[in-house]
Amino acid sequence: MIQASVGFQCPNCTGASRQRVIQPAQRWSKGAELGQPVATIALIAVNVLVYLLEVARPAGFDAELVGRYGTIGVAEGQWWRMITGGFLHAGTLHLAFNMFALWSVGVTMEKVLGSVRFVAAYLACLLAGSFGALVVSPNAFTVGASGAVFGLFGLLLAFQLSRGIPLGQTRLGMVLAINLLFTFAVPGISIGGHLGGLIGGIAVGFGLFGLPKAHRSPPVAAGWAVLGAVVAVSVAGGFAAAAAAPAF
Repeated sequence: MIQASVGFQCPNCTGASRQRVIQPAQRWSKGAELGQPVATIALIAVNVLVYLLEVARPAGFDAELVGRYGTIGVAEGQWWRMITGGFLHAGTLHLAFNMFALWSVGVTMEKVLGSVRFVAAYLACLLAGSFGALVVSPNAFTVGASGAVFGLFGLLLAFQLSRGIPLGQTRLGMVLAINLLFTFAVPGISIGGHLGGLIGGIAVGFGLFGLPKAHRSPPVAAGWAVLGAVVAVSVAGGFAAAAAAPAF
């Protein structure tokens, strides 16, 4: 007989009740399986590299900004600006803050999702942030990874809620509150970009992890479907918002 937490069990019963635990991330990334945040590191490296190119050629990135100004912009078919603007930064401090936040949240979410789904979710959040920026301030010069980072906050929020973890038990609620306070209080911050990324991240997160207190993830195909829907809505909505905005 084998001693258990509720008494004694025979060896056959113990063997029959033993279950194999499969980590979802293992299906998507060996790097995440081994605890190596390869995708997070790669995204940070790309952001830093692009910033160095910005410094070297400051006039060569005007067409990559998110928004519509003059006679060129997303409404005129420059769809790539909804992506490239998320890898540009207005200064060293802007880059440092965003990369610190990306590392802080990205390492956790990449372990949960695996590198492949993490990158897909990050890009979906980036597009959602660009959509929000085009809705709120379509003619503003908008750059930065903060929309995607807010999307990662939304992913983590959805993950905690789906597992029934109250915000009071973690620091996420306080971190979100502080960042939202800065978003509305500090001039020059893209309110639409931050809110769009956050809402997009929550939507993607519920698709990947399930609704609040679901305690289990939905089918993988359902998660990809929601992620694709967020991308489609963000791109279509971004074009519509840019087209509706008056050019100057």
